Amino acid sequence: MKKKMLRNLGILVAIIGVLAAIFVWVNHTPQTPPAQEEKSPTISLYAGEKSDVRQMKITNMVGNITLLWDENAAEWWMMEEPDVPVYQTKVGNLTYTVTAVNAQQKVEDNPTNLLQYGLDQPQATITVVMADGSEQTYYLGNDLSVGNETYFRMEGDPAVYTVPNVTWGDIKLDKSAFYDMTLPELPEIESVTGLSIERQDATIAVVKSSLSGGYSSDWIMTSPYAWAAENSAVGNDWFKGLKNLTAMNVFPPDGVTDSMGLASPRLTLTVETAEESTVYSFGASTDAGTYMTISGNPLVYLVSTGSLSFTEKAPFFYMSKTVYAPNISDVTEVELTVDGTAHTLTIANGQFTMDGEAVSDEDGRSRYGAAIGLSANGLWTKSAGTPDGKNRLTFTLTNGEEKVISFGVADERNMTVVADFLPTFTIPAKDWDDLVEKFK
Repeated sequence: MKKKMLRNLGILVAIIGVLAAIFVWVNHTPQTPPAQEEKSPTISLYAGEKSDVRQMKITNMVGNITLLWDENAAEWWMMEEPDVPVYQTKVGNLTYTVTAVNAQQKVEDNPTNLLQYGLDQPQATITVVMADGSEQTYYLGNDLSVGNETYFRMEGDPAVYTVPNVTWGDIKLDKSAFYDMTLPELPEIESVTGLSIERQDATIAVVKSSLSGGYSSDWIMTSPYAWAAENSAVGNDWFKGLKNLTAMNVFPPDGVTDSMGLASPRLTLTVETAEESTVYSFGASTDAGTYMTISGNPLVYLVSTGSLSFTEKAPFFYMSKTVYAPNISDVTEVELTVDGTAHTLTIANGQFTMDGEAVSDEDGRSRYGAAIGLSANGLWTKSAGTPDGKNRLTFTLTNGEEKVISFGVADERNMTVVADFLPTFTIPAKDWDDLVEKFK
C-alpha cells in the first residue's frame, strides 16, 4: 500500500514537471505578430517653397482665375476681380498644395488614352509661377468613382496619378470660391454714436447720449418717439445681432441681378461713428437667405434671414420702460390725485411728510419708490382710455417745474399713461392700484 502511494506521488510530480516545462517554453518562444495592413506611402512629385509662389493661373470648366501676390500689401488678389477681397487663408493653403505635390497612387506610366481619365480635356489646369520665373503646370481630370480622389498629371511627366480632392478640389470651383466672405468688422459699441433701422412700417433710431431731468441712459430713441432707449435691448439685441451676421455666400458686382431686390432695399440699417456712417441694405429673401450690401463694399452677401429677426421688433422693444424716475434730490413734492382727491408726499431737508404729517424715512422712500417705479408694458394706440384728469401723478422739481402724468382706464387689466413729455404708454392696472394703496 505504501509503495503504491509512493508510485502515485512520483507520477504526479512528473506530470507537474512536464506542465512547468510547457509553460516556460510557451512564454519564452518568440511570437509572430499579427499581420498588419501596410499603408501605401504617398508619391512625392514636386517640392518647392510656398513663399516663392507669385502667381497661380487657373482654367476650369466655369472660367478663369488669376491669383497674384502683392509683395507690398503682403496679400493675394484676383486679376479678374481686383476690387473683391480674396480669402487669404484659402489661397495660402493652395500655395502649399502646389509646392508640396504628393500623389496617392500611380495609375499608369505612359497612358495612350487620356479620355478615360478626363485628362484629354482637363477639368481644371493650374499654372504656378515662382519668384525665379519658373513655371509648373498641373492637370486635373475626372473624380474616381470610389474614394475622394481625382486623376492628375503634371507637365513634364507622362504618368497619370491620383491626388486627394480635399486639397486639389478648389481648383475646379468658380472664382467665388476664393472670395473672402468675412463681413467687414463692426466698430466697438463704445465708438458707435447712432443706430437706425429703416423699414416700410417704421424708422427706429437711437443716438448715444444722456438725458437730464430725472433720466439717464446710454441711448436715446429719436424715432419714432423721443424717449430714453433700453440700454440692454440696444446693446445685447440690436448691436450684437448685427455683429453676429455671417455670410453664407458672396457675389461680385457683375453677379447682381434684379431678383436680389437691392435696387430698392426693403430694409436698411445704419451704424454711425464720429468718423463714418456705414449702411447695410437688405434686399429679397429666399429659402437660401437674404441678399445684403454694405456701403463702400462691392460685394453682395447672402446672410441668414433668421439672423435678421432683431430688425423686425416693434419700437417699444427698444424703449426704456420706466415711465418717469427723477432722482429724489431733484424733487420737492409728489402729488397723487385719485378720483379728484389729492394725496401729497413732501420732501424737504431730507424729511418726509404725507398730507402734512411727518412719516419715517423708510415710509417716505417706500412711497417715493412706488411713484417712480411705474413701468410700461406697452404702447397705447387706441382712442379709448383717454384720461379725464381725475387720476394723475404730479412731480414738482426743485427748479419749480411740474411734470404731470395722467392716467385713464384702457381695459380691465391696463391703464393708459399720458403726459406732454411721454409717449402714450400702458401700465398694468395692478401697479396703479398698488400706488394708490401706498399714498392712502
